[in-house]
Amino acid sequence: MSLFYKYHLGDHNLVQAYLMSCYLYEHEAQNVLEDHEFDKLCTRIYLDWEEISHPHKWLIDRESLTTATASYLRREDFPARLIGAAKAWLKEFPAPFITIVTNKG
Repeated sequence: MSLFYKYHLGDHNLVQAYLMSCYLYEHEAQNVLEDHEFDKLCTRIYLDWEEISHPHKWLIDRESLTTATASYLRREDFPARLIGAAKAWLKEFPAPFITIVTNKG
C-alpha cells in the first residue's frame, strides 16, 4: 500500500474535509493534512464561501479560515456523524500523507 494518497474534493466536500481534519487535529492529535494542504483548503473555502453549501458550514468561522485555525471548535461542537466520518477517513488514509486536490486552482 502506498504511503501517499490523493483525496479529490468537489465543492460539496470542502466543508466536510475541513471539519474532519480540524476534529482529528484538535481533539485526536492526528494530523491528516500537512500544513500547506490545510492552508490550501482554508483558502479555497474562504474564497468560495458564498458558493459553498453544506449542512455543517455554520460551524465554521469564516475569518478563522484566514489564519488556518479551528481551535475555537470544541469537541461537543462536532456532530457525531462527522466524528465517525473523520475516524473512518483517518483509518482509510493514514496521516499525514494526504494531498487535497480540488477542482479549482
